[in-house]
Amino acid sequence: MKISQIIYDYYNKPKEHKREIGRYWASDINSIRGGWLTPSNYFKQKPINKWSQNNIFWGCAGEAELAKIFKEQGIKFETQIKKELQIEDFILVVKPDFITEEFVMETKCPANETKGIPDKWLDQLEAEYQAFKKPVYLGILNKSGDKIINTYLYKPNEERWSEIIKILISFHKRLCKTQK
Repeated sequence: MKISQIIYDYYNKPKEHKREIGRYWASDINSIRGGWLTPSNYFKQKPINKWSQNNIFWGCAGEAELAKIFKEQGIKFETQIKKELQIEDFILVVKPDFITEEFVMETKCPANETKGIPDKWLDQLEAEYQAFKKPVYLGILNKSGDKIINTYLYKPNEERWSEIIKILISFHKRLCKTQK
């Protein structure tokens, strides 16, 4: 078997944590907002193409190395700590990559050079702020260039949070209707 097939199969195996009605992930908010994630496709596992696998692979490698650096530098941190926010009759699950005493950091390893915080990650960062009430940074892991990571401080926005709640309430109601 080819190494590339092993990697493809690994990233496309059935997910351990399947989507559930009433339990939504912060990382999905923008897809719900944009209409790419809908009640009709909510439970379907979309194949992860090789381009995305590459980004996931290098992102995970970068997170592991950053965790090693933090540990060796004596920085107290936790990774992938799940926090659940109760919103009406459902839960929003928030799970940032790094939580320290002083800040939260969500890391991304995009294919292209990224400066600033792209719109597609604003909802997730807002949810992380609401869950942990600490400064939230987006850490862009670079695969080339002279900096390993660029960090951008997210500015919390109560208007965005209100929109997120409305979007999730609407999505939850539509999803519940389709499952009856």
